[in-house]
Amino acid sequence: MRYLCRGAVMIVHRRKVVVKNYGEKGSFKLYLLGDIHYDDPLHDRKSFLKVIKKIEKDPTALVLFTGDWLTFANTSTQKKMRATLNLSTSDARDSIDRMVMTTIDKIYKDVQPIQDKILGMTEGNHGWLFETGETADQRLATNLGVPLAEGILIVNLVLHYFTKNNVKNRSCTMNIVAHHGAGGGTTAGGDINAIEKRLAYFSNADLICMGHTHGLSCTPGSARFHITNSINPKVKESVPWIVRTGSFVDAFSDNSRASYPERRFMRPVVKGYVEFDVWMNVDKENKKESIETKLVGKAVPIGLAAVSENPSNH
Repeated sequence: MRYLCRGAVMIVHRRKVVVKNYGEKGSFKLYLLGDIHYDDPLHDRKSFLKVIKKIEKDPTALVLFTGDWLTFANTSTQKKMRATLNLSTSDARDSIDRMVMTTIDKIYKDVQPIQDKILGMTEGNHGWLFETGETADQRLATNLGVPLAEGILIVNLVLHYFTKNNVKNRSCTMNIVAHHGAGGGTTAGGDINAIEKRLAYFSNADLICMGHTHGLSCTPGSARFHITNSINPKVKESVPWIVRTGSFVDAFSDNSRASYPERRFMRPVVKGYVEFDVWMNVDKENKKESIETKLVGKAVPIGLAAVSENPSNH
């Protein structure tokens, strides 16, 4: 399915996934990537393309992006530039539009091989608003044909298992909440806590992920208890996952001039991304089958430390 994308405040998107079997032998990979900063001098394109190739080769893999494809330009910088450009000739604005479009089109070529695996994207705070009223993220999402959320993206994954005679057997769901990022912390723990606070807004989210700070983490949250509505009510436990989606930006510049994060003495973090194994779990109790989604995630670091953004300044 293809989408003509205009960023919405909140998007709820359903995606059906057919698994080959119950249990871990029927599992598939879910990748969470963010803060690519493709045009940044410290962008690690080699590592980024390696991950894209890994996803492309996996026939069952899915991926979600949490924004900031560009470093040019953050929200406050865009406002100042637009104010200046309003006093300039149209040629100046057109030149900047073409420059950003060229970069977005390059990103599209790199990501296009996995476009059918993309669950959706959230809009970051770095980008550009073209004269047409379209943002850089909207242009990329429209070209890829994927959902884009200006604010919160909710993905409702529905897992199906079909028997050999192609008759549907059972299904279960998984809810993902994604946002580019709101708040953060000067410590790794503060970074995680900022997301866990937002998790409380969603009573049945299985996974909540954000980018923005360039932090990389994948942590099980506090257990939650659900009381069933059956004739004999039971208490069931679920554990949501809390994720910072990392980045593909190097830590420090090898050039003679220090990079912006280094000059601001920002918190060192680790480049990388997060991946999950997801499967349909069968729990047999009193001769009755209970089908539910199981997921186990991990942060995948790349190379040396990178540098965290300070949300108050970006």
